[in-house]
Amino acid sequence: MFPQLKTDKYPNLPNKLTFLHAEDILDMYPDLPRKARETEVLKKYPAIFIYGIGYPHELRALTMTTGLLKQNQKMTDQCTV
Repeated sequence: MFPQLKTDKYPNLPNKLTFLHAEDILDMYPDLPRKARETEVLKKYPAIFIYGIGYPHELRALTMTTGLLKQNQKMTDQCTV
């Protein structure tokens, strides 16, 4: 269906994609940290889409968002008459 995705750089995606809520994964592996939970769930479901992650997902997301907000504020300040 998407021939450009057929490359040696990435493994082929399975035919089935499993959708899981972040809280369901937490319920499945309550004693593991987030990254370890994601690794464990991938052993059971080889292709997943995790929804319900929340905001921000990681500190780097907050850092990137803060940087974008500062950049946007500078642009807004420059445009204000």
